[in-house]
Amino acid sequence: MKLLVKNIYLLLLVSLGTFTMGGIIFYYNLKTQIYQEVDQSLKLEKDRIIQKLMVSDTIPEFYTSFENQIKVENNDEVDYPFQKISDTLIFDSIENHFIPFRTLESIIHLYTKTYKIDVSKSLINKGDLIRDILILMLFLFFSLLAIMMLVNFFISRKLLTPFYTTLGILKNYQIARSPGLKLPKTKTKEFTLLNEVLNIMSEKIYTDFISLKEFTENASHEMQTPLSIIRAKLELIIQDETLSGEQLALIQSIYDSTNRLSKMSRALVLITRIESLQFNETKKVSINFLLDKLLENFAELISEKGISVTKEYQNELDVDINPTLADILLTNLLSNSIKHNLNNGEIIIKIRKSELYISNTGKELCINPDELFQRFSKDKSKPDSLGLGLAIVKKIVDTNNLFIEYSYADRYHTLQVFFYKK
Repeated sequence: MKLLVKNIYLLLLVSLGTFTMGGIIFYYNLKTQIYQEVDQSLKLEKDRIIQKLMVSDTIPEFYTSFENQIKVENNDEVDYPFQKISDTLIFDSIENHFIPFRTLESIIHLYTKTYKIDVSKSLINKGDLIRDILILMLFLFFSLLAIMMLVNFFISRKLLTPFYTTLGILKNYQIARSPGLKLPKTKTKEFTLLNEVLNIMSEKIYTDFISLKEFTENASHEMQTPLSIIRAKLELIIQDETLSGEQLALIQSIYDSTNRLSKMSRALVLITRIESLQFNETKKVSINFLLDKLLENFAELISEKGISVTKEYQNELDVDINPTLADILLTNLLSNSIKHNLNNGEIIIKIRKSELYISNTGKELCINPDELFQRFSKDKSKPDSLGLGLAIVKKIVDTNNLFIEYSYADRYHTLQVFFYKK
């Protein structure tokens, strides 16, 4: 959830809770005030009735209406005074339903007589008043809430503009192309501090990156020289006819290990260069043409293993990619399909729109397919493999926003490259 949306969401929850609680308190306060007013009116009406009873020997006629009902009668059954106010329902024969009333019941002694006085006032108009006020209050509540949400949204978006600007620069930042972020200055103290820290951090990272890059390149370059000397010396020793078969086998093992170390060094340096985005120049590359060219280069190796190659190009596939990386990508894929193929096996190459399929016959993997693209992950039956070919492929795919998938079915291993954002 975005920060701006989360802020609006939390504010909405707090506002709903606050307004709901405030509305409940307002409703009960309003109801209490109205009831107090009605009760006061009932008591005043009772006092007027008592005044009339005091000047008359008989019970006078009192004006009653549907909204105000008065009932006065002699009552000798209760010999003590009392007063009670309560809510009651009175049936309306015209409307054919019960109407809410507020009733004051009291017993009074005047001289030698006892009277029971019941004064009732209708609450129907008061209820309508409360309802109208509540409807108005709800309308004002939702109107204010909508206005508050909109105002908060635009204010928050304006305040967070420097943050999103910084986020956009960070998202597109490539360490190999720029020595630092160079974030813009803002008038907000917190964002200014954040940008300063990020600028310092990016400059430090760039410095470390350059140091690591130079160390890797220098180490690889310096390592190749003694390895070349060792190989040359070993080649001279191998030509010595006085060596026994056992000695020759040991020297050959050393020679093979030296070659393996040299290849591993070059492969690791290549992965480092790909990760550091040193192959950033792109151009249109024809995947069809490059595949045909590489198949010609591998023709002798393919022929030695008796492998048949089937090509199914549905369309021309032109991709914006660094030519060197495209060459390395397809070379490793084809090399993998030849190296891990069966004698007299088959390779099938398909191009479907923006997808490349390279399938080869072979035994089922002895490792977890999820580990196939990891460094030094290899089949135990292939001890001579470095386990870096598909790791290089994965790095090229990832740095160019491509996708690759592996599958195995009916003795065919298939690597599928998607030359678009899947």
